[in-house]
Amino acid sequence: MSEEIKKQDSPVIPCELPSEVITEQEKGTKVLMLTGEDEGKIYFRYPKKPQINRFLSSSMKGKTSTAVENLLQDLVIYPKYKDLKQQNEHKPMRMIAISNALQEELGLTEDFSVKKL
Repeated sequence: MSEEIKKQDSPVIPCELPSEVITEQEKGTKVLMLTGEDEGKIYFRYPKKPQINRFLSSSMKGKTSTAVENLLQDLVIYPKYKDLKQQNEHKPMRMIAISNALQEELGLTEDFSVKKL
């Protein structure tokens, strides 16, 4: 799924981006773009340590749904979290899929091989 997230290291042509995304990029924010099966685009800030710590803290306490909700609320740029949630009312588990795509891009699901030396 990480192919579906594109890092916006070099900004896309401004007329293609929502104004909220352009504003974030002008501030120097790294932006991730997630494209769903419906071809809809969702833009997220690249997380900083406080957002990662908040996510991990909630997850470790067994509050996975809270962790997912907080992560998306903290990072979504466009559409606004309220609108994103409303757009996915008919598929509430899609919010978890969105979070999983972000986590994958951030390295949470990366596989490593271990070799005893």
